[in-house]
Amino acid sequence: MIALCTEAAQRSKLRVHCRLLHFLTTSALYCAVINKEIAASVLGGATLVGMVTAFIAGKKTTEKST
Repeated sequence: MIALCTEAAQRSKLRVHCRLLHFLTTSALYCAVINKEIAASVLGGATLVGMVTAFIAGKKTTEKST
């Protein structure tokens, strides 16, 4: 998961976006550990949407450069 985000960041300059994804992943994990299921679900869902966005943006950038 982190490797995918890092690769996309290097190709499409999404470094800030990936740092946010890492923060959301950590926050979701922390909320799950302290039994805050709803907060963990919301943060986890936001992380998933963000990772898909980073992957698609990185893929579009790669296709344009080839």
